[in-house]
Amino acid sequence: MEHESVSPERILRILVVFAIASGLGWSDSSLEKMEAMLFKQQAIIEAQAEAIKEQNQRIARLEARLEEIQEDTAINQEELEQVQEKNREAVHIHGYTQNTWRSINTSSSTVADSFDQGHTALFLQSKKGRLTFLTELEWAHSGSQVELERSWIEWEASKGLKIRAGQSFIPTWWNQHHYPHLTPGIQKPLLNRSILPLAYVGMAVSSGTYRSGRRIDMMAFTGNGIDTQTSGVPRIPSGLSGAGIDKDSSKAFGQKIELSLDPWNHLKLAALHYSDTRDFDYDGRPINGKGRYEAWQFEMDARRKRLALQASLGFGETQDSVLGERDIRAWYVMPSWGITEFLTAFVRLEKMNILDGIQTPLDQNRQVYGLNYRLRDDSGLKLEWLQSEYDSTLRADDEEFWASVYFAF
Repeated sequence: MEHESVSPERILRILVVFAIASGLGWSDSSLEKMEAMLFKQQAIIEAQAEAIKEQNQRIARLEARLEEIQEDTAINQEELEQVQEKNREAVHIHGYTQNTWRSINTSSSTVADSFDQGHTALFLQSKKGRLTFLTELEWAHSGSQVELERSWIEWEASKGLKIRAGQSFIPTWWNQHHYPHLTPGIQKPLLNRSILPLAYVGMAVSSGTYRSGRRIDMMAFTGNGIDTQTSGVPRIPSGLSGAGIDKDSSKAFGQKIELSLDPWNHLKLAALHYSDTRDFDYDGRPINGKGRYEAWQFEMDARRKRLALQASLGFGETQDSVLGERDIRAWYVMPSWGITEFLTAFVRLEKMNILDGIQTPLDQNRQVYGLNYRLRDDSGLKLEWLQSEYDSTLRADDEEFWASVYFAF
């Protein structure tokens, strides 16, 4: 930007006119003083004009440099967006492995100690625009069991609204966080997969809103129900282990709502409902004992600094046209404490009752005590001691000691 300068001649003329207008009765000495003052002012004005000229030249150079920087920034931003887009669309590979050793003692006998390559899994994920694909393959017990745990495609319809199709986990905390680097212990709670199955094949719609430190997430899903072959009702608990490949005319339905509160540092409260009506077997033939399975599960996950508390209560109801009504209940409470940045200790108290009012070999109370030493965020060593007390006389109480080394990438 150019600044208009005032020429010395113009200032001199103004002063002369001012002197004439003021009167012509000045003496020679006065004129000499006036002339000296004019020359002095002229020198000052010339110096200021030169400074302004240099400043204008400097501003012009800076403006030219700024235009170059803006052009370079635009080019770099475009290149960065291209790299980010390629990175988002690339296939990302993650995974984990867990190796365990256990020793089991019962009141009647001692089971031999054993090593086991517990679980190894690979995750493949890719995102293209609003579409995301994820699949998880798992090898369990030294590769003797290979399972596709989940594989889905998700479309982000809008901010806060997603639609998913494929095989997904039923959204309980342990189903979604059962990986060794995300949980403090080795063994999952008795509640896990006893009330609700691991996964379903179908569709889901989820949405979430955040306002003033509170977040609400909601999900509704439908898909194939619990795996059975000829029975009209799920066989608990083994019937809950599959992903759901039945051919029911009436599919399973589920809903979940979760409230997250930030002011307490971290607090989540969730409620999940699941219902499955059974009409046909795997081959599509009508079954004799039609039935229905309905379950509720409530969860809490609270954390503050080094302290954490997790708790869950679940109950399911089975109705069979031949066998009648049966209930299953289970719960656990698990406080944990971060002793140091790398070492966490926890205790888990839990109970499971398979058939309400009837003792079964699976009904039990269990206490779990454990340590989790993290070498880093994705690897570490776990030690765990379990005490199980069974309600039925058909099964002796036992104690188990577990050790595990895990690594995730």
